[in-house]
Amino acid sequence: MEIAALSNSLTRELAAYRRSRLPLPIFLPLMAYLCTAAASVAWPRSWWNWVVNAILTFLIVMQLRLWDDLATVETDRRIYPERVLCAAQSLRGFWLLLAMLLLINAMLVAIFKNTNALVVFLLLMAFLAGWYRILNCFSRYPMLGSVIVLAKYPSVVVMLSVQTWTGISKRMGLVAAVTFLCFFVYEILHDHQLHARKIAKVTLALALLALLLLGAWLVVELIPVSYIAAVFQAIFVASGACIVWLGDYAGRTSPAKKQTSNFGDFAVFLVTFVWLLNYGLATLPRD
Repeated sequence: MEIAALSNSLTRELAAYRRSRLPLPIFLPLMAYLCTAAASVAWPRSWWNWVVNAILTFLIVMQLRLWDDLATVETDRRIYPERVLCAAQSLRGFWLLLAMLLLINAMLVAIFKNTNALVVFLLLMAFLAGWYRILNCFSRYPMLGSVIVLAKYPSVVVMLSVQTWTGISKRMGLVAAVTFLCFFVYEILHDHQLHARKIAKVTLALALLALLLLGAWLVVELIPVSYIAAVFQAIFVASGACIVWLGDYAGRTSPAKKQTSNFGDFAVFLVTFVWLLNYGLATLPRD
């Protein structure tokens, strides 16, 4: 009877965790973004490859989110006591789920991708394991911590798209950099404590400038491929820069800002998604 009660409690906690930390209205667009970023490097050859990428993205991002929450649960208990993990009776079931996800993801990458993708996955897992062990050493430098932790998202893009090590080209580096800066800008805009730090304004300005330069680079890359695509890309880059800037300005001047997320926080995802989609479609293999 007691075992059944514990099992039911864990099931409820897992369901509550999924709803609160992995809500589908946010999680599904995130999957679409990462899959599109990977496709802009190496466009999937069939619908089955799209399905594989979507499943891998779903499970890997779930694993990464859970691991991050488990690693920071002690800090979150002081800042976000209402979160499911902070109020859970035991974290043993969540750690078991994390171990299962890690094993399943490694197997899926090995089966449906290639050795190079598996190497990227294992290196990412080793890096995160080491990082989370020394996480407290960087608690006084949250901006640096964000830079390090957010590197996992471009790593997922590399994992989904890498074919051979000789294929690690400036194209993949460009897409990975756009992906990283997108998440970094969002993190500064979205994280209330990070946004309130004095260095945040300068860091955000530099990140937005770097993102704009990468957008311009995408335009240059498309000129030899298609002038029409390059013109559209230039329009997307210019209008996207205005949208993100206006969203940030509106957020900074709104009294309600930093209480909840708004469109300005998520605009950077929409903008860079359009950039990468246009870039991927314009360079689509014509065979």
